[in-house]
Amino acid sequence: MYLVTRFSIPGGAYDRCNNVESVFLPPGVGKDFVLTVTAANIAGDGVPAFGDGLDQDFALVVYNVGYVLALERVDFEECDQGRQNGAIDCGEVVVLKCQVKNCGPASVSNVVFQLMPTLGIWVFDGPSELVNLQSGEAYEYKCRVLVAGEFGEKRAGTLKVAIPGRREELLTFEIPLGKTITNIYRFWKHKCYWWG
Repeated sequence: MYLVTRFSIPGGAYDRCNNVESVFLPPGVGKDFVLTVTAANIAGDGVPAFGDGLDQDFALVVYNVGYVLALERVDFEECDQGRQNGAIDCGEVVVLKCQVKNCGPASVSNVVFQLMPTLGIWVFDGPSELVNLQSGEAYEYKCRVLVAGEFGEKRAGTLKVAIPGRREELLTFEIPLGKTITNIYRFWKHKCYWWG
């Protein structure tokens, strides 16, 4: 059993079939954590009554969990001045739609979403308003972006999730580019004309 010392505490009767390790966080910790399970020397196949007698089932249970925010879907809609071809073209302004769902059992309040500018992605809109998400509820953050690159390339997008009193979370995704754009600039009498 692991308490706050990070060391196993011996005790209890030996059971060759049912081994339990428990991790208890002290009350009031209230911070985000990452649970990592690393298996070593698993001799059985885990399937009861199949193969040899070294079968051992494995289960991981985490309870009293708070909210869990997951990026469910990233989609886009073309702006009125766009090409309306169903693809994100290089140099085209589109509205990126990022849907985030609270998959945890607890609600979360005052969440702020913001798309971050990254290499080849220009962001024209700021952060979302304060969002409250109940368990199972989703929110769609919309933001106008311009993506640069070549046909067939992908750009890495980053959605920042900020919650007061918690560390910021970065959710990443890819934006594929559909078609290239040829911009023709002609200069005449100190004016710039654009055809695209």
